[in-house]
Amino acid sequence: MNTKSSILALAVVAAAAMAAPTFADAPSAPQATVRYSDLDLSTSNGVQTLYHRIKNAAFRVCLTLTPAHNGPSGIENLKCQRTLVDAAVVDVDKPALTALHAGKKADDRVAGR
Repeated sequence: MNTKSSILALAVVAAAAMAAPTFADAPSAPQATVRYSDLDLSTSNGVQTLYHRIKNAAFRVCLTLTPAHNGPSGIENLKCQRTLVDAAVVDVDKPALTALHAGKKADDRVAGR
């Protein structure tokens, strides 16, 4: 496992703890490791693949914290996912990934109107 993958896993755990403080003290807080040493982040395909992996990991972690149903729990689940994806993108610190994520967030805001 490369160093960045380890750091990314810690960011997901930390963000999960912030999103749901009741789980912060749990001995086995939900976590996911996103590995990307196999990706070429200088290509669009590599960046998109990493973004997809990050979103999938966030979905899995948040699903253990809050159900993904409609209503209040669904809203909390979406907030959790956004928090985790935001933290992971910052942790990776690649301009192309940050730009992709910023574009997706803008698309989400427009779709929500």
